Amino acid sequence: MALITNFEVLELEKPNVHGPVEASLGAFNAGEETFIQINTYGRSGRKLTGKTSQTIQLDREAAKKLVEVIKAQFQL
Repeated sequence: MALITNFEVLELEKPNVHGPVEASLGAFNAGEETFIQINTYGRSGRKLTGKTSQTIQLDREAAKKLVEVIKAQFQL
C-alpha cells in the first residue's frame, strides 16, 4: 500500500507490457483532503484470486501530475 504525493517522469529503458488484472477505483475524503484509490487484484493463476494485491492512493498534487502525463502521452 502506498500514498503517492508526486511523480518523477522517467524514460523507460526496457519497457514491457504486463498481463492484465482486475482493478477498482474510488475516491474518498480524509479531513480536508480528497484522495483517489486504485486497488488491483491477483491474477487468475494466483492462489488467492480476487484478493487485493496492491493499493495505490493519490493525493491532489499526484493526481494533477498523472493527468498531465496521461494527456500528453495519449494526446487527449
